[in-house]
Amino acid sequence: MLKAQNDGRRVTIFSRLLTRKVRHNHQEYFYLREFFARIVQVQNTDLIFVKD
Repeated sequence: MLKAQNDGRRVTIFSRLLTRKVRHNHQEYFYLREFFARIVQVQNTDLIFVKD
């Protein structure tokens, strides 16, 4: 889920990810760790807005 707010001077983007499964086997855990690492990597990138 993504939510964005604009207060006139700044845009704030909120993201939320839910998983319903409580336990994961070692192979699933490996892929989950990679998935969340990529999410963090993308969230730490800069956004550039271009006005046309």
